[in-house]
Amino acid sequence: MWLEKESGSKTGPSGIGKENYTWYQQNVHLVPLTWDDEVMLLKRELTRAWASLKLEEHKNRKLPELKPASTPEEFDAMAERSVKSLITFWKR
Repeated sequence: MWLEKESGSKTGPSGIGKENYTWYQQNVHLVPLTWDDEVMLLKRELTRAWASLKLEEHKNRKLPELKPASTPEEFDAMAERSVKSLITFWKR
C-alpha cells in the first residue's frame, strides 16, 4: 500500500497546531471556543459517559452478565432473536 511504503520517509511535523485550529474555529466556523476549551468539554463528556455506564452497571448488578457472540453467525442469531422479541413486545 502506498501509505505504508511512504510513511518511513514522512518525518516532518504534521497538523496545524492549537493556535491555528483555534483561529480557524473562531474565524471560519464562528465557534467561540479555543482548542483547550474543546478538549475540556470532550473530557467532561467522556467522564459523564463513564459515570452513566457505571450507574447502569450498578442498576443491573443483579442481572446475569451478557455474553458476547463468539462468531458472526452467533451474532446474527442473537440479533434475529432480539428483533423478534422487540416486535412481539410492540404487538402486545
